Amino acid sequence: MNIVIYYLFVVDNDELIYQAGFFDGEGSIDISHVKPSERSHEQYCLNVAITQNDRGMDLLKNYRKHYGGSIYKRGDFYYQWHIHAGKAEIFLKTIIPYLRLKKEQAQLALEFRNLQYDDKGKRKFTRRNRLSAQKPVYEKFHAMKNTARPKEGIRLAREDRRIIENSQNFLRNIGY
Repeated sequence: MNIVIYYLFVVDNDELIYQAGFFDGEGSIDISHVKPSERSHEQYCLNVAITQNDRGMDLLKNYRKHYGGSIYKRGDFYYQWHIHAGKAEIFLKTIIPYLRLKKEQAQLALEFRNLQYDDKGKRKFTRRNRLSAQKPVYEKFHAMKNTARPKEGIRLAREDRRIIENSQNFLRNIGY
C-alpha cells in the first residue's frame, strides 16, 4: 500500500486518487479579484470548492479533515467545502498528478500562486508589483475557464441523445 505524507496529514494513495477523481468531477477552482474598498486593498485570491447536497456531507467532512477549510450551507439542501490561498495551493499540489479534466486549471492556479511567494514562503513582490504580475495569469485563467468545457458538454449531451434515439428507433423497427 502506498502512503503519501504531505504537509501535516497522511493520505492513503487510493484515497488520494479517489479524492482527486471526485474533485475532477464535482469541484471548482477559481481565482477571484477583490476590488479595493474601505476595509481591504485590491487583491487576487485562489479558491477551491466542492458543493454537494446533504447526502454528500461525509465526503465534504473528509476533505475538511485532510486539507482544512470550512463547510458552508448553500441554500436549503446544499453544502460547500471551501479553502483558499495557501491551503488551496497545498490541496492542488497534492492531487494534481491524478487530475484529468481540471489539470490545466490546477497548473495555472499553482503558477498564479507561485507569483506571490518564493520557496521559503516569503513574498516575492510588493503589493503593487504583485498585482501587475498576477493580472495576466488571472486573465489567462478566466479566458481558459470560459472557453474550454461547457461547449464540449453540450456536444456530448446532443450526441448521447442521438445515440439513444437511434437505438430506440432500431428497437421499434425490429418490433421489440
